[in-house]
Amino acid sequence: MRLPSFKLILWAVLLVTAINAGPGALHTIYRYVTPDAEIEAMREEYEELADSERTLDPEERPASIRRRLHLHLWFHVRGLNIDEDDAEHSMWHPWGEFIDYWTMPTE
Repeated sequence: MRLPSFKLILWAVLLVTAINAGPGALHTIYRYVTPDAEIEAMREEYEELADSERTLDPEERPASIRRRLHLHLWFHVRGLNIDEDDAEHSMWHPWGEFIDYWTMPTE
């Protein structure tokens, strides 16, 4: 029986490391380039949308929900919590949020 090559093992280790460490590194980069004032303004906008959503007309509500989802992802790609539950997520969940954020149409 032939053992896997050193190169293959090294690539596998690098891949697993990138999968696990990648979101943290991306959170740090996004957080570093985002001013605190912008974070606070986005947090206020999110809270205003959440508070006003109950009183919106049914035809206005979908736009508000879309904007709030965009803000939710905006916070998560920076590693910041907003309106959180404490549900357990898989190791792929942060990658899914990055992909959703990167592919979401800008407003």
